[in-house]
Amino acid sequence: MATAVLSFSGCAATESLQNVSTDAEGEEIVEEEPAAEKSDGEAKEGSDDEALKRSGSEGIQPDDEVIPGDAQYYNADGTVEVITHSLTMPGEAGGEIVDFVTANYCEIEFEPEYASAHPELVKAVSDAMLKESDVKAEMAEYYEYAQEMVADSGDDFWGLPYCAEYGIEVLRWDDSMFVYRVSTYGWAGGAHGFGASTYYSFDVATGKQLDISDFIADSGELGDRIMDKLKKEYPDNEEIVNGEEYFSPLETIKSEIEDKTLDCAVYGDGLHVDFDQYEIASYAAGAFEVTLTAEDYGETMRDFCMPDGTGPLSQIVFYNNLEVEVIE
Repeated sequence: MATAVLSFSGCAATESLQNVSTDAEGEEIVEEEPAAEKSDGEAKEGSDDEALKRSGSEGIQPDDEVIPGDAQYYNADGTVEVITHSLTMPGEAGGEIVDFVTANYCEIEFEPEYASAHPELVKAVSDAMLKESDVKAEMAEYYEYAQEMVADSGDDFWGLPYCAEYGIEVLRWDDSMFVYRVSTYGWAGGAHGFGASTYYSFDVATGKQLDISDFIADSGELGDRIMDKLKKEYPDNEEIVNGEEYFSPLETIKSEIEDKTLDCAVYGDGLHVDFDQYEIASYAAGAFEVTLTAEDYGETMRDFCMPDGTGPLSQIVFYNNLEVEVIE
């Protein structure tokens, strides 16, 4: 597998100054003022900083927050590419060739220079990835189910493919942590499909995969605080508000905290906690997500977690969806 070599950089854009006045007929006249001279610390034409600015294929986007002078996330510090491989296994149904099974899997590839400097992180991320062989084995099993459905339904086969879909979204990447979320969806012939998501957090320096005990120093009250947030965010959900006995959400949450299996990550504005369908409430209730900010925990949130130092993600993370591969 070839490794994509990415190099990306950027810097803040400058704004021109304008004076707007009106002439005798009321038409606006726009007069450009000469741009202020750049200080010694700013990029000049022909300088190395200016070259870095020009090397970005997309440039800084209008809504991106750029901190002047803080370029560590835009140049040689690194970029990463999320590559999605899509697969399909076709078959014959009703005299036509249709998709029996579709699936995909993802890879995360760091820029070679960054990968060389952080081998532990790269290995840990690679080890956590779903492997191509596992996906194809799952597809083969689904394919047998699809053949049985075709045999049973004949020309009435409705053509909905069995599927095993995976997606990755990078959420944080700074000097402390590399964080992404894996979203999955599968359908294997049941009444409905099933979707889920899982956070993956890694210590950049050591490659260690992190869990709730690495984020919160004292998690004794965490379960109650998460329940308080859930009740506040989902006031109309009786299963959450009343703690329906069948699911016992608070008991489930506390158990996951103790077992260090709570699906959570620290990025953006705080500790994000996700619950999939069936986890703390019925399928019909859907999935749940709450965020506990750094202010909610103060000194109990470990120092390396906050603040999130990630720069504009569009400048350091690239997504590449490859063409669909047909498996005969």
